[in-house]
Amino acid sequence: MGNHLIQSEDKLFLYMKHATSGMAEIDPDGNINYLNLEGEAILKPVISAHSIDSNNLFDILAPIVPELVEKIKNIVDNGNNTTTSRPQIFQLSFGTGKMERRINLSVNKIPPDCIIICFEDIAEKNTNDKALQQALLDKAVVQGKFEIAANVLHDIGNAVVGFSSYLSRIKRSLELDNSENLQNQVGFFEAQRTIISPAL
Repeated sequence: MGNHLIQSEDKLFLYMKHATSGMAEIDPDGNINYLNLEGEAILKPVISAHSIDSNNLFDILAPIVPELVEKIKNIVDNGNNTTTSRPQIFQLSFGTGKMERRINLSVNKIPPDCIIICFEDIAEKNTNDKALQQALLDKAVVQGKFEIAANVLHDIGNAVVGFSSYLSRIKRSLELDNSENLQNQVGFFEAQRTIISPAL
């Protein structure tokens, strides 16, 4: 049973190490006892932008979201076990460049002195959501343009058919009013006068 328990702990540790969310175990003073790979990736730009040389999560978060540091300290001091914060939005400056970060954070206190912080960078998700909304909007605009074009073409088609019909009528009218045609009709009636006269 002991060997099975060690294997389970190893699996749990590997899961935490490679989790898609950042995970940190800190003590009540904010010192980081463990930080997984995603946590390192999320915190690295903050540490770099503010030249932080500390292994304390409070020191790392203080320059960007000091209210979050206070919230975590209150959880530790008040004995609450769990809290989740709304997304924290902050700007990081690198020389002339800037980067926006959005982080969701949850804090879980495990007595007596273990605090697990889970954090997820949702900036990329936010960017992807905006790109998807823009793509849907662009598609709707293109579809609207196609519908407008189809309606305009339909109206033009109706106008062309009506105009063609009008031209055909004018052509027939001109053919009927043609003096040669009238001469032919007079010749026909002249030739048929002897047959038509008794009937009239």
